[in-house]
Amino acid sequence: MYIDFNAAAKFCCLSRARIEQLLRDPQAKFPRPFQPQGFRARRCFKQSELVAWIERGRAKYAQAA
Repeated sequence: MYIDFNAAAKFCCLSRARIEQLLRDPQAKFPRPFQPQGFRARRCFKQSELVAWIERGRAKYAQAA
């Protein structure tokens, strides 16, 4: 299931600006948006990819503790 940019920000508990930063940072490995109508079109994210990204982050904190 795909969700739009605003819904993805709410889903991840992040601001739109923070998601933009994560998209530019290659080390963050944030899921790339799907743009069905080209570069300037609306961006959508696959919900399962966002869940996997959140889980990777949680695993990182669990290993550090």
